[in-house]
Amino acid sequence: MSRVQQFATKISELLNSEHSAEEGSPAIRQFLEHKLKASASTESEQHELLIGIVDACLSPQVTTANARVTLMELVELAMDEKSKLTAETKQTAFQYILSKIQQRLSEFEDVIFRTRICLSKVYESEEEWTKAAAELQSLPFDQAQRSYDPDFRFTQYVATMRLYLEAEDPTMAMAALQRATPLQTLVTDKLQIMLFRLSQARIFDSEHKYIEAANLYQTVAQSDDLAFDQKSMCMSAAINCAVLSAAGPQPELPTFTVLESMHLKRLIKPKDLEHFEQGLQPHQKAVLGDGKTTILSRAVREHNMFVLSFENLGRSLGVDADKAEEMCARMIAEGRMKGRIDQVDGVIMFEGAREVKEVASAISIKQRSEEQEQPAPMYLREMVAAKWDKRIVGLCQTMEEAVDLLIEKQPTCARALFSQL
Repeated sequence: MSRVQQFATKISELLNSEHSAEEGSPAIRQFLEHKLKASASTESEQHELLIGIVDACLSPQVTTANARVTLMELVELAMDEKSKLTAETKQTAFQYILSKIQQRLSEFEDVIFRTRICLSKVYESEEEWTKAAAELQSLPFDQAQRSYDPDFRFTQYVATMRLYLEAEDPTMAMAALQRATPLQTLVTDKLQIMLFRLSQARIFDSEHKYIEAANLYQTVAQSDDLAFDQKSMCMSAAINCAVLSAAGPQPELPTFTVLESMHLKRLIKPKDLEHFEQGLQPHQKAVLGDGKTTILSRAVREHNMFVLSFENLGRSLGVDADKAEEMCARMIAEGRMKGRIDQVDGVIMFEGAREVKEVASAISIKQRSEEQEQPAPMYLREMVAAKWDKRIVGLCQTMEEAVDLLIEKQPTCARALFSQL
């Protein structure tokens, strides 16, 4: 009796006993472990043993069901670190299995899928990226009889994308991307979705679609599953892509406009703020003690007030802060500009969002127009100051009348309030 026949007989005895095939798999594994351990002296002996076991499984003496169980156990055992098989031995064994059963998909579907995935991992460990990707790409999802879970299919497509990108083959990676995209809405694994977006960003990057790549890099950088250094790398890649993007109108990064306005001390407009807020995490939308103001709205309001300081406005007009304040006060007093001056903080707040340059330009045009038509009266500043003083006096008189009325109508309450002062 040949060695193959001996193996076939033993496999049949183990799996055709009183146990079912599923219950017999531990016995098969123990048998295979024993044989591998006995042949561990040389790589050639291990190779011959594995080939002999495969041939035995596919011999007429072994049923298809028993062959499936044995081959699956053989593949899992080969991938186990305890087997101490070399990468070359594993490659040879897996390739031989596929050569024997790939035309029998209906009978060995699970074995084919598992063997190709394991062979891909072996190639990946040897940094043979193209071969690893090709094995995953060859998974026969379209011809399979059973329906595979969207998460499983999506995971294999994403791995294929990643491997082709490592092999610097964005064209083949794009083919895997096209197969993965329709499944994106059906996937529940957040990690795989993040890896998909990262691979997609790398594909766009390699195809010089820099704005699209920058958007995806930034999205990935906001993931909670990444470490700080990984987030920094993604943000750095996003910035690089944004810099490399072609000049001219482009779809902007969700947060770039706000970041740019902050850095360049420009006014942040409501539409930009709304767009930015959509990308915030729930804890970043927290409401402050007043129950109305959010952290974001407070930060933006403080920034906008800083932006429209008289110092910045004067710099745009080419005058000092006092002169800029005088110009704004005069135009507000004459009803030619709607706004409110805060002399304590040295800022001016307008009704509606305005850019500093826009305001400065409008003031300059009006100023030049007035100078050409008729000179401003010398006493204008004094007149504006007088009106301001008059309003303050009126406010003080109103408050005094309110206090007198309170003392007259509610003396007890008034005494209680005054005692706390």
